[in-house]
Amino acid sequence: MIRLYNWKSIGLGYLKAERFSFGDSYPSLFCLENQYLFCRRLSSEASANQQENNFTVNYLINSCGLSSEGAISASKWFKLRSAEKADSVLALLRNHGFSDAQISKLVRSTPRVVNAEAEKTLLPKLEVFRSLGVVKEDVAKAMILAPNLFVASVGNRIIPTLNFLRRNLLSEKQVVSAFKRCPRFFHENLYKNVVPNIELLKELGMPQSCISLFLAHFPHPLLLDQEKFGELVRDVKEIGFNFHNSMSAVAIGTLGTKNGKLIMNRSRQVYMMRWGWSEDDVRYAVKRFPQCMFKSEKKIMQVMEFLVNKMGWSSGMIVKFPQIIGFSLEKRIIPRCSVVKVLLLKGLIQEKFSWSTVFCYADKLFVSRQLSSEASANQQENNLTVNYLINSCGLSSEGAFSASKRFKLRSAEKADSVLAFLRNHGLSDAQISKLVRSIPQIINANAEKTLLPKVEVFRSLGVAKEDVAKAMIRSPTLFVTSVGNRIIPALNFLRRNLLSEKQVVSIFKRCPRIFHENQYENVVPNIELLKELGMPQSCISLFLAHFPHPLLLDQEKFGELVRDVKEMGFNFHNSMSAVAIGALGTKNGKSIMNRSRQVYMMRWGWSEDDVLSAFRKFPQCMFRSEKKIMLVMEFLVNKMGWSSGMIVKFPQIIGFSLEKRIVPRCSVVKVLLLKGLIPENFSLSSVLCGDEKYFLDAFVTRYLNRVPELRNVYQGTVDIEDA
Repeated sequence: MIRLYNWKSIGLGYLKAERFSFGDSYPSLFCLENQYLFCRRLSSEASANQQENNFTVNYLINSCGLSSEGAISASKWFKLRSAEKADSVLALLRNHGFSDAQISKLVRSTPRVVNAEAEKTLLPKLEVFRSLGVVKEDVAKAMILAPNLFVASVGNRIIPTLNFLRRNLLSEKQVVSAFKRCPRFFHENLYKNVVPNIELLKELGMPQSCISLFLAHFPHPLLLDQEKFGELVRDVKEIGFNFHNSMSAVAIGTLGTKNGKLIMNRSRQVYMMRWGWSEDDVRYAVKRFPQCMFKSEKKIMQVMEFLVNKMGWSSGMIVKFPQIIGFSLEKRIIPRCSVVKVLLLKGLIQEKFSWSTVFCYADKLFVSRQLSSEASANQQENNLTVNYLINSCGLSSEGAFSASKRFKLRSAEKADSVLAFLRNHGLSDAQISKLVRSIPQIINANAEKTLLPKVEVFRSLGVAKEDVAKAMIRSPTLFVTSVGNRIIPALNFLRRNLLSEKQVVSIFKRCPRIFHENQYENVVPNIELLKELGMPQSCISLFLAHFPHPLLLDQEKFGELVRDVKEMGFNFHNSMSAVAIGALGTKNGKSIMNRSRQVYMMRWGWSEDDVLSAFRKFPQCMFRSEKKIMLVMEFLVNKMGWSSGMIVKFPQIIGFSLEKRIVPRCSVVKVLLLKGLIPENFSLSSVLCGDEKYFLDAFVTRYLNRVPELRNVYQGTVDIEDA
């Protein structure tokens, strides 16, 4: 029984003025008896509560591993209903990979879980995540990180979230990754922040491939409220990131971590104050590898001190390759730099070696490419390789020696089978020599298992073996590209985006490189940009079939190219915009266009508006050689006597053959004009654009009875004056 204090203090006193209005100087016996009975009941209930509370506390201590303080604190939030039920919950958790320490942590944060229905409430949640192929120990870790999952609805939250992720991610593997990184996702209302935040990224031009990367690897920032996420995105935009590039997703993900801005500012000070980077250097490095700003100050200092002070390299080299900050100093940087230092001292590699080949390759490939250079002291093995390259592959002594640094011949017999295979599939000796110079390791390949499947894919398109040979020599990396992981996916991608199998063959011949590139790195995002600007699928198919090379540009350069075309006034619903991007996106495209622009303006009196007008009608007019432009313009203006303004209105004429089309047809027109048989304001397009049959019918056969020599004029056997 609880101790009873002053009755007044617990609200059981009496008021004389009210209760004893008949002059009683003391309360009645009846009243005292009622108060006594009430206190007994209160005391009994308090005792029962105390007993129940002790039962809960003892269970939490003895079965769940909580401390006394933790158990008392948890008991304020719930009361144990049944020890048997609670035991079944603990048994379920242990059977699904939860350790005693994890169970203790879970019960401290969500004590009411021990009152749950093990089979009906908890098991379905665990089974959803196990069905993804997540091992039970990883499910346990994730759910301890987000204990609210134990009380989240499977039907209303977990399954809808799972479906949302499957729609927005590229693979089931990424769904698993998102669950492990941010299990909290599965008990949040996605439509509150996540969906609006993703919509903001789409509005800024981020393609789905980048959004999928962001969602899989950096899910936490998407849970920020919309205002904070908007500020974060603005910060990234101000740094200069292109939202069509995957690095923008990485930047938002890293800057959106807890204390992200503070960490970045701290690292910025370290790079600038301690290592002499400028503000532009910081921006450049961040855009190449945002994570370089989110390593600890200790890690940054250790890496920079080793590279700058011990290796003697300038800190500016790290600006160009900031990825190195993310590598392990002990496991990768020091061992590999030590090897490079030795090779440099022995003159076995050039001072301007590629950092990516040194630091980015896996250990096995690094050893084969770098250590073998030093280990090749075995002169006999080296001589065997060099001699084979000279005698069997047609390389020069210098070429063979250079190639021998990159590989060692395993078997002359195997190499002979490779050379025989290449010859049987249309490669000439000159082509084989060129191929071996660029990829010498090809002669160590298995001809039937490795090379044949690649060649067969392209032969199955109906491409002649000689054309397959030409294409693969232009892009020799195809010989070492995976059929299943690259070539077939690229082929399927092209078939989805082109209008015919003939166009697929065309693109293979024009740009075989597209078959060994990762489509999702640049090609897909670049096509998404064109779609966002309103370019219809028919124009995209034309662009892909005839101008594939610009699509392989990194997203930032492609974005600049598209902006240039847009500023020239092109309508992206028109196919000429695709032609303009394709022409301007060729190698040295801008310099070629500027050169042609000067020719038209300085030599033929075109204005800036004339140049733009002609370019919009026929972009290729700016990409003919200076010699071709001058020959056509001189003939039309000086010999035919037409104004250069006529060519502005019809720039397609620059693309026609001078000898086969322009001169013969214009000669006929000149005769007809001199004889007054056609008007002065004839249509230049009708003269030059129609096929030969149309031209002969309309301008030659029609007038033969009046000008018998007209056919000879067309054939060039009679001069205009003699007609």
